[in-house]
Amino acid sequence: MNDLVTTDSHIRSTRTIPCWRSDNWLPDHSTNDWAIFRRGRVKSYSGVAEVLQTLKSWQPMQAILVASPDASRFRPPVSFPELAPILVKNYRRQAIIGASLFVALAAFLLFLFLSTRSFFSGGILAIGLMMLAAFANDAFGSLGQPRGLTERSQFFFWIQTSRPAKGGLVFWLTFAFLIGTVQLVLQNELGGRDRLLDTYGAVYAHVRSGEYWRVLIGPLFHSGLPHFSINVLLLLVVGPITWAVLGPVSALAFFIGNAVGMLAQMFFGDGRFDSFLGISPGVFSLLGLLVASATINRSLWPQGFALLCAWSAAISIFAADLLSNRAATTAHIAGIIAGATAAFICAAGAKLVSSRQHR
Repeated sequence: MNDLVTTDSHIRSTRTIPCWRSDNWLPDHSTNDWAIFRRGRVKSYSGVAEVLQTLKSWQPMQAILVASPDASRFRPPVSFPELAPILVKNYRRQAIIGASLFVALAAFLLFLFLSTRSFFSGGILAIGLMMLAAFANDAFGSLGQPRGLTERSQFFFWIQTSRPAKGGLVFWLTFAFLIGTVQLVLQNELGGRDRLLDTYGAVYAHVRSGEYWRVLIGPLFHSGLPHFSINVLLLLVVGPITWAVLGPVSALAFFIGNAVGMLAQMFFGDGRFDSFLGISPGVFSLLGLLVASATINRSLWPQGFALLCAWSAAISIFAADLLSNRAATTAHIAGIIAGATAAFICAAGAKLVSSRQHR
């Protein structure tokens, strides 16, 4: 299998073609049989029927490629006319089952709201309806045709096997390990989280008095293990994907978003709190970067993926605000805006450099 390397990892222009869309990195096929490439191994099959039986529960997020007897490279299963009709039909059947479960959930939440007439149950109902809308739009819209399934399948195979994605995962795992370890050590030495927060954290009074370094350092600390775990889990989902496609600029967007989110919360957020904790603005900044980069260059992401991420960001912000009275909603929104702004600045800067080079 060829080395999987990225040739263009930044938001350059609307003409940039990301390397995951190329055929050059796809594994070579050298036999005269139908074959499936999965987990770095190739298994041959005697015919189409065996391949379809193996792929009866296939989903585009699975790292699986297929080759026909006359194919020189492995490709997403739905790119083969012999397989596409059955695989699309099977996927739609699974999508209908998934949508039915969401409808049943929404119906239950509607019953709960009509029974209680409470703000909380109404908010839960809204979240359920948003999830149903996001799922239906993606499953029956973006992935409703072979092209959408092919793009999503090739993209996720690349994300799960490419060096850029693995590099991003290592970077963010290392980052998460470091901030978690440093917080544990400092809390132990200083005598608790409150002492840590007062000494190094994003305490608004200290920031306003001129200790601006806290804007960068303070959001790296968390209120506890659940807070840390949720933020790191989200970061490990979004971080490697944006790193793989957009490169190290995504890390810069993360740290800028963290700082901007903290400042926005301090100046415009809930006045009940006097400090800020958590890297969630940075995570939302990565989502803003992803979605905005798709508006600049649609070819960067598979069909409908950026819209799904936009739905996810909206649902996450709404759910966090509903379920916790300590949610930093202002910081989350500011993080998205910061990430989107970073995308447009990168695109504008790349166009300026390109125009100067061609003079």
